[in-house]
Amino acid sequence: MAHRRAAFAAVALVLAFGCGGSPPSSPGSPPAVPTPTPTPPPPPAQPITDILGFLDTCPAADPAYAQIRSDLTIRRNGVRVNDIPCVPPASGQPNYTDELIVLQGFRLMYHMDAGLSGHLPWTPLRLYLWFVSQVGGVNIDDTATYNGCCQTFEGKPYIVLIHQDDFNRDFDRSWDGLSGNILLYAHEARHRAGFGHTSCCGINGGCDQTYDEANLSTYGVQYWLARAWARGDINVGL
Repeated sequence: MAHRRAAFAAVALVLAFGCGGSPPSSPGSPPAVPTPTPTPPPPPAQPITDILGFLDTCPAADPAYAQIRSDLTIRRNGVRVNDIPCVPPASGQPNYTDELIVLQGFRLMYHMDAGLSGHLPWTPLRLYLWFVSQVGGVNIDDTATYNGCCQTFEGKPYIVLIHQDDFNRDFDRSWDGLSGNILLYAHEARHRAGFGHTSCCGINGGCDQTYDEANLSTYGVQYWLARAWARGDINVGL
């Protein structure tokens, strides 16, 4: 009987649409509300087992590429950057741009703590998801003289990044350079929680007043992440 009911329903729909209209509504019934298309879940993060191989892969080949570009916007002097050229192997590309460096850093953040939960002392989220909850992306500002937080575009805060010279862009082909950028991104995003800097270490604005893992400040977040990589608490395939 269920199959027959389904068949009659299908015939009714065919007849209704064949006459150039939708199935008639009952008098006084509310208009039909279209069923929203379900949002597919984001691609799962994948453990990084070979950091060199990972960094030789262009971002567009990553299953999470579309999700990352949707979550985080890369701007140059305030203008949204769409196409970011990359020819594999990515780390050997002659023109390793600021934009490509940022995108590789975002990929690392997306995948680096795959399978972990509750491991970051300042948030219950994984690093990438926490970062997305804090900022809308980054703006590479050719006039900026220092990195910082934050500029606002379309109502969202953006981390400000300086334009790098050739030496530093070459350095950022490697994990050593990109990991430093991730520490910077996390540091600047942590400012969104209201943390500032002090000069108690003799460096102007170069330190935090305390290191408290129950309430990590900006430099504290950097230190905690670098230690986790070094100890293998967060394994990035080194």
